[in-house]
Amino acid sequence: DMINHVQHYVMQNLHSRIFPITPSKMDDEFFHLLGGWANLTPEHFEIKQECRNEQLWKLAKKKLEQVEKVATPEQKITCYSAAYQIVVDSIDAFSVKKGSAAGADDSTPVLIYLVLKANPKRIFTTINYINAFKLQIEIQGSGEYCYAAIKQAVSYLQNFTPPNIPNVADGAKTCLLYTSDAADE
Repeated sequence: DMINHVQHYVMQNLHSRIFPITPSKMDDEFFHLLGGWANLTPEHFEIKQECRNEQLWKLAKKKLEQVEKVATPEQKITCYSAAYQIVVDSIDAFSVKKGSAAGADDSTPVLIYLVLKANPKRIFTTINYINAFKLQIEIQGSGEYCYAAIKQAVSYLQNFTPPNIPNVADGAKTCLLYTSDAADE
């Protein structure tokens, strides 16, 4: 527990020195790519009608956006976990009526859609930061699962070709192929 407090204090005070102020080239290209897909709808991700809850999705999107405002890797993962939990809860609310629990088949497309809509400015910088400075003992269990789900959503978007949208420019394809490896680390 003492290690966690020390790490929190150190990361809180050093965040502005070790977390880049400006997005990386990869971040920037991904941000602009997602911005070009802003008109995509839940139908593009085959999100079932019964899994949709726009009001709860707004809350989850806000949690994803809060990642930029917190300093420590654990705080960032907590934001991701909160967003993921809202997604699961919104699906569970409708699944209970049908007598079944929400699963990854329902939550993954929603999470992908929300990452697209949140359009994070520094997603790869954030992933690399978390990977470099998180304490392994600190993010096991649900936090680790939620963080993996976010990385999976980013990876999916990297390789996604939306219907009726022209192919991604060659420069963006190169960026996305390169960063796919970085997001998986």
